[in-house]
Amino acid sequence: VLFRSNNVRAALDWCFGVDGNAEAGVERAAAAAPVFLTMSLLTECNRWSERAILALGETNRGGPQEMHLQAAIGVSLMFTRGGDEGARLALSRSLAIAEQRNDAFGQLQALGPLEMFHIRTGEFKTALQYARRCSGIAAELQDPVANSLAHSLMGISLFLSGKLDSARAELEAALRDRSDSPKTTTIQLGFASRNLAGADVCSTLWLQGHPVQASAWARPTVKEAAPLAHPLT
Repeated sequence: VLFRSNNVRAALDWCFGVDGNAEAGVERAAAAAPVFLTMSLLTECNRWSERAILALGETNRGGPQEMHLQAAIGVSLMFTRGGDEGARLALSRSLAIAEQRNDAFGQLQALGPLEMFHIRTGEFKTALQYARRCSGIAAELQDPVANSLAHSLMGISLFLSGKLDSARAELEAALRDRSDSPKTTTIQLGFASRNLAGADVCSTLWLQGHPVQASAWARPTVKEAAPLAHPLT
């Protein structure tokens, strides 16, 4: 993984250098962003994504490359600078592009982090609205990964809104679905939603007065997170 990331850095350095190829750099930065997020290299993800945005030609504005880059900028800023307005603006721009392109998975890529952004700034009602939009899109897609993501996000928002029974149902639904999909890499959130759902179902059970059940969920949640070697998760 280290060797691969070093190769990516070398390629991006050359592409955006004096004698490089900025167009190729934009393409590679968009492809590298999910790798940096997976490795929790958030500052580096932000650096190259912003550099690529500056290098975008007019023909690529509003296209899939900008959509993915803006989402990467939003996620990296959210987890490094908290409630930074730049994170919200980047995620909103990504969502707008996805909506214009009628790209359902692109919308999920932005809606999930937008929900998390508003959770982290204490705007739980707004976060719940984004979670509901995710659920609506997932219902249309009938994709197992999208469904699991939607259940996770809805459960988290309901939990923080104090609706524990509804939250528990959503979170347990997310954890029951262990399916995989070719679209998995399309939904890049910067965190593992399944593990976050596991943590919140533990909290829900604890608050409902079920400490034994909470502990039973907690152990496999920690066990599943550890081998990912992903610090944020």
